[in-house]
Amino acid sequence: MYRQIEVNESQRPLQQILWRFDPSKPLKSYTLNTVTYGTASAPFLATRWVTCDSAKYTQIHIFTDASEKAYGACAYIRTVTHDSVEVHLLAAKSKVAPLKPMTMPRLELCAALLGTRLYTKIKKSMTMNYSYLRNSELENSKNILLKSSQHESFGEEYQLLKQNKRLPYKNRLLSLSPFIDAEGLLRVGGRLKNSFYDYDVKHPVLLSGKHRLTRLIFTKYHIQLLHAGPQLLLATIRQKYWPLNGRNLAKNITNSCIKCCRIKGETIQPIMGHLPAERTNLEFPFFDTGVDYAGPIMIADRKGRGCKLIKTYISVFVCLATRAVHLELVSDLTKEAFISALNRFMARRGKPRNIFSDNGTSFVGAFNELSNILKQDFSSHFTEGINFSFIPAYTPHFGGLWESAVKSIKYHLRRVLGLTHLTYDEMCTCLTQIEAILNSRPLTPLSIDTSDLTPLTPAHFLIGRSLTSLNGMQRGELTNGTMVLIKDSHAPPLMWLLGRIVRIIPGTDGIARVADIQTKKGIALQSKGLSVDQVAIKIEALRLFDEEKRMHLAEEAIDFTVQKSEEYNIPIEQRIRRKKRMPGKLASSTDDELTLRAQINKDML
Repeated sequence: MYRQIEVNESQRPLQQILWRFDPSKPLKSYTLNTVTYGTASAPFLATRWVTCDSAKYTQIHIFTDASEKAYGACAYIRTVTHDSVEVHLLAAKSKVAPLKPMTMPRLELCAALLGTRLYTKIKKSMTMNYSYLRNSELENSKNILLKSSQHESFGEEYQLLKQNKRLPYKNRLLSLSPFIDAEGLLRVGGRLKNSFYDYDVKHPVLLSGKHRLTRLIFTKYHIQLLHAGPQLLLATIRQKYWPLNGRNLAKNITNSCIKCCRIKGETIQPIMGHLPAERTNLEFPFFDTGVDYAGPIMIADRKGRGCKLIKTYISVFVCLATRAVHLELVSDLTKEAFISALNRFMARRGKPRNIFSDNGTSFVGAFNELSNILKQDFSSHFTEGINFSFIPAYTPHFGGLWESAVKSIKYHLRRVLGLTHLTYDEMCTCLTQIEAILNSRPLTPLSIDTSDLTPLTPAHFLIGRSLTSLNGMQRGELTNGTMVLIKDSHAPPLMWLLGRIVRIIPGTDGIARVADIQTKKGIALQSKGLSVDQVAIKIEALRLFDEEKRMHLAEEAIDFTVQKSEEYNIPIEQRIRRKKRMPGKLASSTDDELTLRAQINKDML
């Protein structure tokens, strides 16, 4: 249809038409006051004028709202002239709320999005010029807000300074030497008037850290500086403003930022729990065992060219008491492969009492199939008497012992294999060598004392020595410095005292059967006091005599000690301080006391 629009009076000369019927007659001027357009005739003529003549500037205002049933947006155009202001409805848009129930805040956001799209459409459709706030207007608005904030926070101080009066002696602003500038803002004084810095740097605007405006300024700068920390935030703000208690406010803004809190959030680390009873009891190796799978590892199905790569896995068995490791190569994740690996393990290490493992839900990829294996019923004859226990889901730290073993195995495999693909037999050999290396790792800290023996390893509990060295026990006579084990019939073997020979006392035949042994309870024979644990007792290092003779020598030494203590009237547990003496030498005493050790040696030999 046709539309007829009235043209602005200032634009009408552009539609001026010059015409004459006769060349001899003067030209006549015709001016069109309206413009008509369209594709069909209109039943009525519509004229719409949304702006004013001689407009100083024009603004578009968007309003949005939402309810439970619908949400919408409308646009108003505001025209300001020298003496009037006119506001007209320009456009509107509404939508029905979705059938799916939504919260009111979400509906409000939908309305805001609709208003934004409406504004974009209007801006593209209209050809009029828009006026934005100038820098001077923004600066004046900012100064008005700052002065309002200062009046609310420093009202009394502002009035005193405005009247050219001094601040009270104990006023909090006195140390800052405040003054009021030409714009009516309260600024920090100082002695930098002649410096080359900007005026805002030399005399920053004074603000209270408790005011809402100050908090908004800190939030704006925190986002503008890409969520900077408290130090950078405060240093940047002090280039223009001087907030009181600004350091605490900067920390508060940074800590209350949602994005910063989400990114730097830390998981809760509770105190580690107590060790399981299976890791603290003195049991045989692999009596309590943990099992885990590592892999997959690609191996070649045969040697030579044209071989295919197949997946294999490592079944890791770890002793909870000695931390010894046993490795088995399995062909797949089936139940039969795991049972075969368990059979081979029990044939060489013995039948365990408890087996601990993951419950399978913590595995990813191929390890998801392991959950079906470990949760199946192992009720066959070979598992009778074995308790299977599974740690909770998503708690690999509960199985840290076997997870650590898997990490150590991968450490060696990465350095040995590289890009090489071994065959099944070669991989079995490689895993056996890695097993020997892991079982020869020290369990105790290494000592810098040259007289100390080799450190204790898991292999000592398996074969009595390390698997990677040849330093076995020397057979023959006892010598000074030899580490020996003192047998005690009233204690288990793992509780026997460990000592070192400090002095050998040979017999008449030249064979040493008596020695001074240094233990954690002492070694020397005292001149005024005698302790059973400090007597030179008869030993033979568990390898020279049979059981009956060892017991006889030990009982004879203890009986003689008690007899001598009663003869010389010396309390057995008594300890008397003496003057410093050289090691191995007795302090000066009576003749009877000097011959005490010689008499004991003579009678015991």
